[in-house]
Amino acid sequence: MSSKYEAITKRLTDATEPVVVLTFGELDRLVGGLPTSARRQSAWWANSRTSHDHARYWLDAERRATPDFNAGRVRFEFGAETVGEPQAERPRTEPPRSDAARKRSRGGADAGRHDLSAQMTSTIAFEWTAGGSVTLDDAGTPVVPELPTRPGIYRFDLTDVGGVLGGVYIGESDNLSRRVGAYRSPGKNQATVRRINGRIRDVLGDGGSAEVAVVFEATFDDEPLDLALAPARLLVGSAALIGLLRRGYPVENL
Repeated sequence: MSSKYEAITKRLTDATEPVVVLTFGELDRLVGGLPTSARRQSAWWANSRTSHDHARYWLDAERRATPDFNAGRVRFEFGAETVGEPQAERPRTEPPRSDAARKRSRGGADAGRHDLSAQMTSTIAFEWTAGGSVTLDDAGTPVVPELPTRPGIYRFDLTDVGGVLGGVYIGESDNLSRRVGAYRSPGKNQATVRRINGRIRDVLGDGGSAEVAVVFEATFDDEPLDLALAPARLLVGSAALIGLLRRGYPVENL
């Protein structure tokens, strides 16, 4: 008898990329609905056939599953089945941490286990990637580059015809494709988007250029920062904005 989860095997077998990330919504559509436990319990995604029979449907595709309940998605990457004691029965262990995280942990213990007033020093790291150029169509409407439907940070760089940077705007979104696409034809209630739309029209109309840059990944104290979380995106966006201000760039956010 066939199982609805065979669709997972096919989806992962057909994929060529080393890592496949599927949201719970995508998985729901793929299999016709996940059980509630799949959205709440790590044990449901244990990479062991002895733990749960349904695990074979991604293990047959030679993938291991790693759920992210906060982001509402599951990461499937190439790997072997967990052999031995089922994951659901294993004692909980602390995940590996960076040297910076271990130092903070030791410092916190010295200062008082629950002392929230203790000093904390953190480092944010990220890299901008070119997203493409903005142009004007025959009607004078901005045509923005197509971006992936991923969470991240975006930046508009507006340069006049003489090559002088005239303005920079930084924003964030859980869906860069949808958000940046809104600058083509903003709604009447999108005051900021309408303002940047006008600036883009002015710069391009005068022979200048408008470029888009994006950030898809960032780290916080050398550990990956989940940009699917709004506070994480705001943190990176604010850090980028402060960096521009310190360097004296003309910022459109203010």
